[in-house]
Amino acid sequence: MSNAKEKIVELDVEKINIVDKDGNIRMSLFNSERIPDPVIDGKVVSRSGIPGSGMLFYNNEGDECGGLVFGSKTYTSEDYGGQYAGKTESVASLTFDAYKGDQVTHMYFHESTIGERMYGYVLYDRPSGVARARMDRAQDGAVGVRLSDSKGQERIRLVIDANDVPVLEFLNEKGEVVYSLPPK
Repeated sequence: MSNAKEKIVELDVEKINIVDKDGNIRMSLFNSERIPDPVIDGKVVSRSGIPGSGMLFYNNEGDECGGLVFGSKTYTSEDYGGQYAGKTESVASLTFDAYKGDQVTHMYFHESTIGERMYGYVLYDRPSGVARARMDRAQDGAVGVRLSDSKGQERIRLVIDANDVPVLEFLNEKGEVVYSLPPK
């Protein structure tokens, strides 16, 4: 085995797999046509959503354990009965996954020319998949922090709405506001 290094000024590829000395994949860089399907607990799971380019990370057992993926799509008359023909959608996602499970942290961006614009950060409990904490900009323009109980029920909400009005709300297990600042 040689320790020689080769300098390459520019290289065009569709996919690069970074492997350990035994050939086990540790990271993959890819274009949208070469995005690998996720591997969780040794099982391949089909991927859905907008095809994206990016990089995926793998643990010592070969399971995907997070990644950075970004992509966009222009809809045609064949998509959704043509109602969005010519419209675009753009997404980006950075995730870190639980051991042998799905993401525990997720930073995302989603925007489209049909008026959608959301971005934020979410923390999940595993293995339940319940979103416990969320900091985001919602579709209505409000920005906020939302904390949920172990069942995924929102219990504390700190929001600055689209009109720059701050509100702090405490909710009961049914989602009803029991205390609010300023009082309602």
